[in-house]
Amino acid sequence: MIERNYGARTKDVWDEYIWPSAYGVFFLRPAHFLTVKRAAKIEDGESVLEIGAGYPFYKVYSGDVGNQGHFVSVDSNPTIQKRSRNLLPNGKEHIVTADANSLPFEDESFDVVIANNFNGPDGEWSFLKETVRILKPQGRFISTFMEPAMIPIVSYLESRRLKTLGLQNVRLRPGIQLVVGGYWFVFAEKKQK
Repeated sequence: MIERNYGARTKDVWDEYIWPSAYGVFFLRPAHFLTVKRAAKIEDGESVLEIGAGYPFYKVYSGDVGNQGHFVSVDSNPTIQKRSRNLLPNGKEHIVTADANSLPFEDESFDVVIANNFNGPDGEWSFLKETVRILKPQGRFISTFMEPAMIPIVSYLESRRLKTLGLQNVRLRPGIQLVVGGYWFVFAEKKQK
């Protein structure tokens, strides 16, 4: 049997066309990001980090930082980064290539961290330690995850992990729900020093 290496082009096609279509990105994701916008309550002048840029629906809320704030989106997928850069409306947002388990930012540098459908590679939770490190005191963490059959297994485990890392006001709430599954939100705040 001959093994074929389809290479980067096949991955680009997957990232560009198949994955978004298969997961209802064109219909469900925009509604989801509008829900994230309401939940995040981003204020003018805040510093916001999104872990996992995904498809650039973050445009829905990235402008909420105003002229004094800044919005940074981290993603390791070059196809998604390329598309995101092409769609930047005013150049205020920044797309950064980085591993979420080792973020290239100073301690306590963000008011808000948003993680959309991201729980680290292979289910690792080490990115949560980095999230706590880069959050300012009283900073907000909002995480969403698409849970099959509307059962918040990953979201529940994440909320438990956040509590062990010392975050406060950790809450688990349903977001957009469908028959086959739905998004769940995890909210948390970093304690004041």
